[in-house]
Amino acid sequence: MILGYILICGFGPLEPGSIEGCKVYTIPFYDAVTCENERAGFLANPDLRDGHYIDDSGCIVIGTGV
Repeated sequence: MILGYILICGFGPLEPGSIEGCKVYTIPFYDAVTCENERAGFLANPDLRDGHYIDDSGCIVIGTGV
């Protein structure tokens, strides 16, 4: 399983769910290629409110555990 994430910052200090004005949004994917394609598509077409910006993003392999 691959976890895609986008870290969006620029929220006010009182915004629920934000830490230091940032929120991380995550989406699980079954493979890295799909994750990277979705992430690239989001980064190419960000629909962010004024003052918000993408601070970081990526795709991380998450454990399968036995």
